[in-house]
Amino acid sequence: MLDLIPTPPSLTSALPPEVLGHITNILADSLNISNVKDLKSLALVCKAFLPFCTALIFSQIDASGRFENGRYRTQGQRLRRLSQVFTANPKLPKHVRKLEVHLDGGKESYELYVRYQNTILGFPNLIYLSSGAMAKPGPGSAVLAWQWRMIEHYLAQNTLCGLRIQSMADLDFEKVLGCASLREISLTGVQISSSIATTPSILGNNIFKIQIYGHSLFPLSVLSHLPCLKALSLTHVKVIPSSLSEARCPSMMLESLCLYLKSIDDLRAFCDFYKHHAQISGSRPFEHLQKFKTHIRDVEEAIISQTLLQDVKYLVSLDIHCMCYIDAQPNLLLEHHFQATFSRLTSFDLKIGLRKDSNSDQVLLYEQTMSLVCGLFERIPHMNVLETVSIFVKDDGWHYQEDEMDPTNIPTNPWGELAYMLASPQRFPRLHHVDFSLVLGYYYTSTRETTSITSWKPENAPETPFSFLIASMVSLGHRLGDEFNLFIF
Repeated sequence: MLDLIPTPPSLTSALPPEVLGHITNILADSLNISNVKDLKSLALVCKAFLPFCTALIFSQIDASGRFENGRYRTQGQRLRRLSQVFTANPKLPKHVRKLEVHLDGGKESYELYVRYQNTILGFPNLIYLSSGAMAKPGPGSAVLAWQWRMIEHYLAQNTLCGLRIQSMADLDFEKVLGCASLREISLTGVQISSSIATTPSILGNNIFKIQIYGHSLFPLSVLSHLPCLKALSLTHVKVIPSSLSEARCPSMMLESLCLYLKSIDDLRAFCDFYKHHAQISGSRPFEHLQKFKTHIRDVEEAIISQTLLQDVKYLVSLDIHCMCYIDAQPNLLLEHHFQATFSRLTSFDLKIGLRKDSNSDQVLLYEQTMSLVCGLFERIPHMNVLETVSIFVKDDGWHYQEDEMDPTNIPTNPWGELAYMLASPQRFPRLHHVDFSLVLGYYYTSTRETTSITSWKPENAPETPFSFLIASMVSLGHRLGDEFNLFIF
């Protein structure tokens, strides 16, 4: 009889679970389709990895199927399959951390979610919920009501850290604030109820980041109920002014602020709200800003934006989108701020739009604008800490003929001056990334002549039109390599 030699133990059996989990996390650095296949293969090859792979594979669930053809049919198949899998494996729902649900306004979609709601509402450890609805009040009221019931269910569960809602007719924000676990909120096209009761549970929320997008109404009084707020983004938003005498003091510890409001009245109301409470509290509301992004359409918006900038001490990122740079530049006082308050600024993004003006010389307007931009960079102190610079100019009034577009006629001289300054390690010692973008004309077409250089390696020179470039641009490209991108449309 042959002696049976015992099988040696697996190498993984000697590894602690923490190491196995770390290996699995490295493999699934980003949970895309390719990595999911890798995780499945890993679980099949070695059973020791099975629990870790299972947890990662089921950590994110998309219950919508909206990105595939045959929306309702595919959606039904997806939901039915999810229900079957979770019913057959009752331990799987505990692994789900992120859920995405998108509801159509149609009756078929609504009936699908009602049919499988036990599955959709059965994730006890959910920390991120993304919910969108194409429905509108009236015919889609039932869909919107179901959407809110789902959101309310997970708010009450008190495990959510992040909530994203799209296209909801009316949001009861008081219940959102009552979720103690919630940290981040993103709302698109959502109308927020302005009546919020001041209770200990409401004021005890831990929300530190709010993003509001897309034709939403935002009551400024909401800010009085967010004592931990550090990041605020209002994009294409109309604000509802607050009764200053009744509102509580908002957070004076904002670190990130994005303002792209509907009108100058909205911007004025926002600033008056903070200015009023700053006077009462004796503090500077924007002193702690590290990131500031703003959209400037006229001189008054430039003046208000400047009042925000004069408070900052620790700004590291500045993003300005200006539609009237010649008029706004004297009021923004950027040269002064670069010399006095921007000592920590590492990222500067300047977007300029030049509108078509029949009463002005468009070429002169472009040259004056670029002269001001060059003047700004000339006044930036030497040995600054800028690391990334992005300059984008769109000239809607530029006239050209498609068949006569010649790279040698493109007005790049001012850009050459910018490149000359940025290419100097003595002036910008920490600079490692630059984007130059110039868009000529209002309309984009598939036949537009486009020059794009994103590689400055010598071996690629024959493939790129270096001949029309100013020498300083090539010098900047040699300094930064692939981190200097030039786009001309």
